[in-house]
Amino acid sequence: MGTFNDERVREMLRGRLAVKPVPFPGLEGVDIGIRALADAEVDSARVRATQYVKEQRVDLDVDTGFLDREIQRQLIWRSTSDPSDESKDPAPFFGSDKDVRRLDPPTIAALWALYVEHQEHISPVRTLDKQELKEMVDALGKGPVAGLIHLSPATLRACVHSMASAIRERSLTPKPSTSPSASEPVQVADR
Repeated sequence: MGTFNDERVREMLRGRLAVKPVPFPGLEGVDIGIRALADAEVDSARVRATQYVKEQRVDLDVDTGFLDREIQRQLIWRSTSDPSDESKDPAPFFGSDKDVRRLDPPTIAALWALYVEHQEHISPVRTLDKQELKEMVDALGKGPVAGLIHLSPATLRACVHSMASAIRERSLTPKPSTSPSASEPVQVADR
């Protein structure tokens, strides 16, 4: 049994929040540090994005994706850093959120993909490979399976898809009949 103050929990969190150097998208020889954010940092990013929308007087009925794009930019700004700075609070890669807004959409998309990929990599939620998924689907067919809560949404969707495909295949496959079909000759006993 442990608590949040357990050193094992603290060590796990430190590892997840550590900076991981990755190549800057489309620029050979330049690395950018990427890290997971604490939940409070994610909240701060959302709050700042909302403030920015209000400052810019954006009509979200006209540009429905503006807030989502600004949240992405805020998360990119907060999650990226100088990969060579190994201090507890590494220097940001971008000088400010304004620098992130100056990037072109493909670079933003690539940086966002790096952030999401890193989140998935450090996540305690498991993703199964095809063989593990097949084994889990087979086990589910035999009864309840423990541990489904620890699977990623993508894995659960793949599981549902796999089971639906199996059900569809079974429903399309003709079942062997125990009674003779109309095309088979029927033997009648002589009386």
